[in-house]
Amino acid sequence: LYEECRSYNFDRAIEYVEQMADEARLLNDSDKIAHAAIQKVFAYPSAGLFKEGYDLFEELDTAGMKHDTKVDYYITYARLQYDLANYDHVDMSNTYNRNGDELMRRALALLTPADTALYWRSLAMLDQHEGLADRSIKRYQLALQDSRIDEHERAIYLSTIAYLYSTVAD
Repeated sequence: LYEECRSYNFDRAIEYVEQMADEARLLNDSDKIAHAAIQKVFAYPSAGLFKEGYDLFEELDTAGMKHDTKVDYYITYARLQYDLANYDHVDMSNTYNRNGDELMRRALALLTPADTALYWRSLAMLDQHEGLADRSIKRYQLALQDSRIDEHERAIYLSTIAYLYSTVAD
């Protein structure tokens, strides 16, 4: 249920992720607990809860995370940094963007082209934040070739490509 509403109904998504966290704690599964926290942070910035997301990430320790959870941690933490940069606009935006880039590089160090859409999307996001719109567009197009992405992801990639085209001078 969380996956169905995490991008548009933030309050409901946070409720579902709280249930996910409760179940993870009952199972005493540290990786599932971390996964639930990461999913909560995904929803927080969209609801304007930047500090709460940042504080939650500061509590997490990547040492015991499984590979996929660690990749998700770095990508979601990078997104939080990028969102903070967009929100801040001036004072700390360069710092947030640098932090986001470093976190995205850590995620990429754990990925290979076999991870297809996730790999290419991560590279595209890094390129986008480094001002390399043309290269970012190409990488989003490569991510779109992965038949495993759902319609929601496809729509996000396509809208991002459209945005990037709008920033590229002819």
